[in-house]
Amino acid sequence: MRRRDRHTTNFLRTSRTADLTPYTPEDLRRAAAYACARTLHGLDHPSGTGEALLDRVIASTRRTEPRTWGTLDPPSFDLSVRAIHHLVLTSGDHTYQAALPVIPSPPRTGILPAAPVMGIVRATDIRHAAISLSHALLGDALHDGLQVSGDPIASQFTLDGPAPTWGQLPPRLQHAATLQITAHAQRIQRSVWTAVDAALRSPQRPQSGQGAHPTKAGAAPQRRPMPPGGSTPRSNHP
Repeated sequence: MRRRDRHTTNFLRTSRTADLTPYTPEDLRRAAAYACARTLHGLDHPSGTGEALLDRVIASTRRTEPRTWGTLDPPSFDLSVRAIHHLVLTSGDHTYQAALPVIPSPPRTGILPAAPVMGIVRATDIRHAAISLSHALLGDALHDGLQVSGDPIASQFTLDGPAPTWGQLPPRLQHAATLQITAHAQRIQRSVWTAVDAALRSPQRPQSGQGAHPTKAGAAPQRRPMPPGGSTPRSNHP
């Protein structure tokens, strides 16, 4: 039997006989963060972002004369859409921050980096629109049901081969884990501004059309959302 098959078999045997669940609270948080990241990274083209923004009100105009994004002149609308689209994609790299038990207070507007926008649009409008769109995308994913059965359980990963997946758990444990992962994902949705603000502070990756390699719709992110100082995968080899 190959090492990867033996590892999976041992895991399944243990999960059926042990009194404790074969996953940790950290596994649940990471699974939720990964599923949410996959959802945000699935926003594959700015045209979809533009359609979603057309009838949304620009936040800074609500107390004066409300304006929707669709009423902007074409150059301002195009530039704003690309900035929002890029921020949502980058926020997918930081969904783990929104899964943490302690969420920091929102930052003051003054410390946000300037956004490349035109006309009446402010940098805070770009941030607000990215948060609103990210919240809506995660809401749709939660409504349809998170697809995590094929995702590996983080703490079971070894250098000997792929980790067992959530779908390989016995039905009772799989159901319980899915409910807990969904609860963490709901927390991420409520606190998604944390991921957006982390993206604003992160080194800027290239935007679409400027040397970027956009993730295809539905594809997994290039890397899993990891906490600062994440653990190194273990090996069964001595």
